[in-house]
Amino acid sequence: MSASVEQASLICPVFGRDGRRIEAVCEVLEKLYPGESLTLSLEETPTQRLADRRSYIDEQLTRTSVPGTGFHEFAIWNGDDERALILSVSWGLPPKLWRDVGVIQVTFPPESAPAKAQELLAAAGDAAAAFHGDISPLRAAASIKGEISGSPLVYDASAAGPHPGGIGLGLKQRNPAASLAVAPDYIGWISYFSAATARFFDFPNGPRDAEWLAREFTTPTGAWLIRLTDEPLDLTREEHRIRVKLAYQRFGKAWN
Repeated sequence: MSASVEQASLICPVFGRDGRRIEAVCEVLEKLYPGESLTLSLEETPTQRLADRRSYIDEQLTRTSVPGTGFHEFAIWNGDDERALILSVSWGLPPKLWRDVGVIQVTFPPESAPAKAQELLAAAGDAAAAFHGDISPLRAAASIKGEISGSPLVYDASAAGPHPGGIGLGLKQRNPAASLAVAPDYIGWISYFSAATARFFDFPNGPRDAEWLAREFTTPTGAWLIRLTDEPLDLTREEHRIRVKLAYQRFGKAWN
C-alpha cells in the first residue's frame, strides 16, 4: 500500500497587503475539487461563512502579528472534517531563514491520487508565484527534515512516528548563499522549482539530468516539477531511499 499524501507547501514572496495570489490559490483548489468551497475561516464560528473571502484575506494581511514574534497566520477551509480542504497562510516565522518569505500550506483529502497531487502543486505554485514548494507524505517529510537538522529520528504525531535510522544524506550546513528565495529547505517527493530555483541548481543540465527529465515537466509559468518516485515516497522501501540520496547528490548545492 502506498504512503498517502495530504499536504502541499509553497514558499512564496512576501504577501504584503495584496491577497490576489492567495485568492488565486483558493480558486485553483475549488477548480480541482468541484463542489468544495473555501468559504469558512478556522478563526471564526465554523458555521459562519465569509461574506467576502477576498476582503477577509486582505484584512488578515494587515493584521497585527503575534505579540513579540512578528509571526502571522490564518486559514480558510471547506468545513468538512472528513474530507478537509484547508489553505493556511503564514509569514514572519522566527528563524532568520524564513523571515522574508510567505508560506502557503494546502491540506487536501488523503485519497487524492498522485497525479492529482502533482496537478495541484503545479497549479497552486504558479498561482502563488511561488519560489518553490513540495508535496510529500508527512512521515517521509518529517524523516528527511530531521536528518537535515541533525536529528534523524523525528517524532511527529501527525506523521505516525519516524522512520527507523537515517537515510545517510551526508549534508553539510546550509549554504549561506542559499536563501529561501532560491532554494528549498528540503527536497521531498514532488518538488516545484520556479525558473529562478532551477537556475540556482543549474537545472536542467543536458545529459547530467536525463534521468530526472524522464519524470519531470514544466508548468505554464516555466517552473519545473521534480518527481523522485512514481508512487508517494515511502522511506521503508530501499529503492525510495536510493532515489532520495540521488536527489540530494544532484540538488545538494543548498547544503554544501
